[in-house]
Amino acid sequence: MSNTTFYYGVMSSSKTASLLMTAYNYQKKGTKYLIIKPSTDNRSGEDIVSSRIGLSAKADYVVGSNVGRDLLAVRIMVENTHSEVILIDECQFLDKYLIKYLCEYATENNIVLMAYGLLRNFQGKLFEGSQAWVENVDAMREIKTVCEKCNRKATFNVRFVDGKPVFDGKEVVIGDEDYHVFCHEHQLELRNNA
Repeated sequence: MSNTTFYYGVMSSSKTASLLMTAYNYQKKGTKYLIIKPSTDNRSGEDIVSSRIGLSAKADYVVGSNVGRDLLAVRIMVENTHSEVILIDECQFLDKYLIKYLCEYATENNIVLMAYGLLRNFQGKLFEGSQAWVENVDAMREIKTVCEKCNRKATFNVRFVDGKPVFDGKEVVIGDEDYHVFCHEHQLELRNNA
């Protein structure tokens, strides 16, 4: 079994719902776990992990911008709670050095680490954090959903501003009301018509 796994998908593919269902299953089994999220994701509140289908849970730790402090805090929490599992939501926003250290820590201590997030930004480029997950995890699993225009697999997030697709601008804008998911063909069609 893999110690470290990166679960990735486009927006609306139920990544957070999958994390919360996994947490529930561990809880039911009596397995101790920690839920971690980045401070970048504040849609539902600073320390709340929430899915679009209504599931939510309080994060045990919110990662900030101090890699050393965050790693130490997670290690102390794992040791104090005897957690066997670390679940991370919106993992693409974590620092690449923290990701590397977390993967090494999980492997060295036989802790299951499951990170859930986006692979690519709205420009189709890997998030820096996602690249670090790809480089450091034992396994990757895609969480799939369908294109908004057809029944093919959605592979791209497209940002809309004033009802029009945009392909340039700030990498991170929190909120899902301005994003839509498309297969490559329909993303390319939107890009060519923009």
